[in-house]
Amino acid sequence: MAFFRPRPLQWWLGGLVAAVALPVLALLGAVCIAQVEREQLEARMASLRTAKATAARLRDMHSESVALLARMAAQPRVANADRAVCRSLSIVDLLPRYADVLLFDASGALLCSGNTLPENTPVSLVARPWIEAEVRAGRLQAGVAVLRTFGRHSMMMLASPVPGIGTLVLLEFAEAIGREALIPGAVITILDRDGTIG
Repeated sequence: MAFFRPRPLQWWLGGLVAAVALPVLALLGAVCIAQVEREQLEARMASLRTAKATAARLRDMHSESVALLARMAAQPRVANADRAVCRSLSIVDLLPRYADVLLFDASGALLCSGNTLPENTPVSLVARPWIEAEVRAGRLQAGVAVLRTFGRHSMMMLASPVPGIGTLVLLEFAEAIGREALIPGAVITILDRDGTIG
């Protein structure tokens, strides 16, 4: 005849702990998953808001720069290719978002620069060879903004033809969105329609 052997106390304690701990662990897991999903949704929504704000600001910047460039290109001194013309273009110094305005002749050689601010000179000097190569190759299209990073600055270039002279190029700091609007630790990368990082 078999006798029932009582379970040791440790077995019952282990079973009790498991009975209590497993539901708690399952609940904690569910809470963690819900929290991660909520944070992912919030991050996606924040990214979408930032993307829309950035796109709107870039559109506004582009429109303002196109209008400014058109006014510059229409100045009589520009149209007459006055050698001192870039001094009259130094209006960019009054607007801190512009680093320089460059006038190129028909062959793509630099005629002059409108920048007179020493703090803008380094980025202008770094950007000029690239801009000159693009102008010579005919790759800078009128009214089409081109984003590119020079050193640690994201820059936007905008070109306008000057009939009978050459090309006027506006060099603009592409601070598309203020740092105060960024999520701490976030990085914004701007890609053009070809997937090139601006």
